[in-house]
Amino acid sequence: MIRLFTDAAYLTESHRRFVFPLLFHTWYKKDDALRGLYPLVDDPVEADVHVLPVSAEYYISTRSTEMDQFINRALSLRKDVWVYSSGDLGISFGNEVTVFRFGGFSSKIPSNTVILPAHTVDPYPLLDADFTTLEKEDSPKIAFTGNADAGVRKWVTEYYIQLFYAWHRLTKKLPSDRQPFFPSGIVRHRLLTGIQRDGRIKTDFVFRKTYRAGARTDEERRRTQLEFYHNMYGSPYTFCMRGNGNFSVRFYEALAMGRIPVLVDTDVRLPLESLIRWERHCVRVTAKNLIEELLDFHHRISPEAFRLMQEENRRLWLDKLCDIRFFHSVYTDFMTKQGQTPHHV
Repeated sequence: MIRLFTDAAYLTESHRRFVFPLLFHTWYKKDDALRGLYPLVDDPVEADVHVLPVSAEYYISTRSTEMDQFINRALSLRKDVWVYSSGDLGISFGNEVTVFRFGGFSSKIPSNTVILPAHTVDPYPLLDADFTTLEKEDSPKIAFTGNADAGVRKWVTEYYIQLFYAWHRLTKKLPSDRQPFFPSGIVRHRLLTGIQRDGRIKTDFVFRKTYRAGARTDEERRRTQLEFYHNMYGSPYTFCMRGNGNFSVRFYEALAMGRIPVLVDTDVRLPLESLIRWERHCVRVTAKNLIEELLDFHHRISPEAFRLMQEENRRLWLDKLCDIRFFHSVYTDFMTKQGQTPHHV
């Protein structure tokens, strides 16, 4: 087990949406299996890990000094410290602190950073369908539904987003790492239309000018979500590229569907790289050679391996990346790195 110490005063209903995801599952959701792996202890000396209870963004935006005090106390006791960074861009700390975050640039963030999979629900109950694999065809078929546009309005929007983050980072209202300007919706549109023009790859692309087609009501959100998953269901490959932050939510949705993500690599780090051989679960491509690299992969993979890859992707999401299961995987990874044998699952 990994004994955790935290500031339980923050584990209240008013802080619920800011809480470290592991504490959310053990404290609010009261998941017994996770509680057995990660028991909370009152004595900071007895703990293996000190967990900052709420996100780093919360402390910084509220001008609180408690985060620094908590981290410094833990380090003075020679304890591991886990910090949750909740924003799209994320916040970096020194090598002494393990940061759980959704993205970041692999070449810049510390090796002990833990990448969190973006939260996504199981799509099959929503589709009212069962998971099935798709057969390999002579030409690859790739799906995409989402925000991709290259119009003037989109350029203005992308610049506004960049200025928004810069201003809020400066005023510490929305703290985050700096990153170069990357107009994701425009780059996405350029790459996708390039695939369409080439003609060697079958495409099923639905371009939207706004996120979720501007859905405002529950019914509209449900409709656009169904369109999204139906589109993905019909193609073995799914185009995945970063958004505002350097990670792709669609990447995890494709795994949940049991499809094969085609990930445009923008110096991305994926979760649990010491446990998961990601080359078995996705096709990493460069923006410059996307088409040729996808064609090369598709022509080399056998029909049986093609089917098996889809099955293993679905299983990977269910067993290691889905919500609570991810922290079972973190437990295995932590214990293995400590030279101890994990006892669970």
